[in-house]
Amino acid sequence: MKSGKRKNYCMKTAFACILMLLCLVFPAGQARAATGISVDVHSQSEIKAMMKKLNPRKLATSYTNPPVNTAPYSLGQVSSATLQNGLNTLNMVRYIAGIPYNVQIKTDYQELAQAAALINYVQGYLSHDPAQLPGMSDAMYEKASQGARSSNIGWGYKTLYDEIVFGWMSDKQSNNIDRVGHRRWCLNPTMQYTGFGIDNDYYAMYAFDGSGQPTAYKGVAWPAQNMPLEFFDQAMPWSISMGTPVANASVTLKRLNDGRTWSFSKSSSNGDFYIENSNYGQKGCIIFRPAGIGNYNSGDLFQVTITGTNLSVQYQVNFFSLSDTTTTPATCQHTGGTATCQHKAVCVLCGKEYGPLGSHQYSASATIEKNATCTAAGTKAYSCTVCGAKKQESIPATGHQYENPKLEKNATCTAAGTKAYSCTVCGAKKRESIPATGHQYENPELIWRGITSCNAVFTCSSCGSTQTVKCTVTQKTTATCTKAGSTIYTASATLGNLSIKESVEIVQSKAKGHKYTYTIASNTKHKAVCKTCKKTVTAKHTYKNNTCKYCHAVKLKTPVLTSAKNISGKKISVIWKKTASVTGYQIAYKTGSVTKTVKVKASVRQKALTGLTKGKTYQISVRGYKTIGKTTYYSSWSSAKRVKITK
Repeated sequence: MKSGKRKNYCMKTAFACILMLLCLVFPAGQARAATGISVDVHSQSEIKAMMKKLNPRKLATSYTNPPVNTAPYSLGQVSSATLQNGLNTLNMVRYIAGIPYNVQIKTDYQELAQAAALINYVQGYLSHDPAQLPGMSDAMYEKASQGARSSNIGWGYKTLYDEIVFGWMSDKQSNNIDRVGHRRWCLNPTMQYTGFGIDNDYYAMYAFDGSGQPTAYKGVAWPAQNMPLEFFDQAMPWSISMGTPVANASVTLKRLNDGRTWSFSKSSSNGDFYIENSNYGQKGCIIFRPAGIGNYNSGDLFQVTITGTNLSVQYQVNFFSLSDTTTTPATCQHTGGTATCQHKAVCVLCGKEYGPLGSHQYSASATIEKNATCTAAGTKAYSCTVCGAKKQESIPATGHQYENPKLEKNATCTAAGTKAYSCTVCGAKKRESIPATGHQYENPELIWRGITSCNAVFTCSSCGSTQTVKCTVTQKTTATCTKAGSTIYTASATLGNLSIKESVEIVQSKAKGHKYTYTIASNTKHKAVCKTCKKTVTAKHTYKNNTCKYCHAVKLKTPVLTSAKNISGKKISVIWKKTASVTGYQIAYKTGSVTKTVKVKASVRQKALTGLTKGKTYQISVRGYKTIGKTTYYSSWSSAKRVKITK
């Protein structure tokens, strides 16, 4: 969160997503107005009164101890008057926006913010991730680094008041308007504590306070529903934070004084328009800046309508000057006030009643009219604290309170038992089944049938019943391909959590003998690998009907190249004799280090090679091939002929 008159940046999204501000909700006691949002609405006269009370102003910075900006550095201390004025300024904009305005200075946060301001001033530029300055202690750098990561930072303004109002609350610069992050941190409803750091014209405000509680304030808007002109100008964007992510939205801004309307959506907008869902205070921020709006004037009245997925928001913005003697627009669009069950709301602008009566305000405690029993509901009544009206609610039946079950019948391995309960309130009884215990098998015994079949018999320790399970019999031999060995048979069985395993009887086993797998090694030889011992043997092909009976390699005769000569058009005519049992022929022609090949069918005996270069000599050879399944076998290459391209 960086800002300044000349430079203005926003806090990195990663930090905004990691930290959530949870601060104390201050119940301001004001009526909540508009549709689809829930913030407090303060009248123009109330805002003026609060300005006089807080008295935020452009107060020059003063220090109790000035910071030392050379090694080994000293944070110094901003004066209490400067800090209080900054706090009053922050709480004033929060009051205008209709959110809790009791933010206080916390000493720890104050030191972090002051360290952030100092390190940015000394390095001469704004950074949320500053490097440690030469001569700066590790302890001070830790504070400066943490403070820079956790604060709105800015520079270039003469006073802290200007930084807050026209820097962080403005966010009108091109690199801030798409998220108005500084503004959203200042207007985070859950903020309770902060701290301000100042070093010359470099500023920091701690923003990541987590000491409060979640809030019900949603739809925090700037400009607010009653908006002093002294805190907003035509270059500043409008924004409203809904508190939850916004998938899509369309905004209509209508100036009720003259009916002029601006529309904003992702597809078409009369000005700037953004939707931003990161954790800058509150998620779901809708941002828009109307083009050609001109100056805002006292008495300007705007209506904002927002629609979209799960969105139906409408509210009005009344601009006024803190120096105005009247706050009522020419045509009053009633707003604010609190309706009760006996009286309508009173408009905070014109003082007239409007709208429907409010709901009854029932007391938190109720009077019991009829107690609930185990099986029958009771009743209780609430009284309205305003008019005394009553409402009645049902008290659910308590249900039986069963305790101390008595055993009626024990469960066995195969049959369920029963137990009975009595209600301690009314004496009603209920019975429950006790599940059968199931057999508790123990002492498994193996019964062999020869050396390859075996059964395991398991006996229940409770009732003596048995269960027979067929064993899995495995064998392991030590015999190899060339040497005799022995075979061990092992039987195993499992029933529930019980297992039994036993090895029996050793018999002599003959040598297994090699079991070869054959593959082609070359045109003349194949390779045999034993599957068992991996012994490898290479031998010549043994052909039968031109096919090796072991590896199935095909024996092909080498074609005879009868002619290769240059013909007109820079071509070579190649002629060869027929070779039996081939799928086709492959012709190779090489010049220098470049060799090219071309394939033809078995029925072809002549081929003209094209695309050759005049003056170069080509070496020509041919071989036959046969394709069986996915494998292609080749004969040897024929004797080569050399041909020079002369025509």
